[in-house]
Amino acid sequence: MEVYLTGTFSAPVVEFVFPFDAVHAVTGEPLREWIKNLPAAAWNESTRRWTVRDFGARDVAWLLAHAGFPRAIGFDGEPADLSQFTGAIAVAETVDGHMTAAVHPRLGGQALIRSRIPATAMWRKSECRRYRRWSGRVVRRR
Repeated sequence: MEVYLTGTFSAPVVEFVFPFDAVHAVTGEPLREWIKNLPAAAWNESTRRWTVRDFGARDVAWLLAHAGFPRAIGFDGEPADLSQFTGAIAVAETVDGHMTAAVHPRLGGQALIRSRIPATAMWRKSECRRYRRWSGRVVRRR
């Protein structure tokens, strides 16, 4: 059973590889059923792996260790510290003459940052499907 960190720094993805009959280390629940309960979990038919982009504001490292995945393999093939990819990042941009901040929730997910972004934020859904990342934009009015 392996876990791989893929994607990019601003849009990381965790890929799971495990046998069909693998079970959760603590609950004994089939892992294929456990993973379906994670937000934004999707089966990738071409790679034959489960992918997760959002862990719903949970401690990712603890969650994976608890399930029986002691470590994640990073971009460079070495063990990765998933806590570095949990918090949101913001990138300043100018859109239509307005200064905006594109917020990338990363593995912590939208639930983690929703309370930290003002109610005036506009959530952009462009180029997003059910399992793709969201980016929030905070627009400063003139």
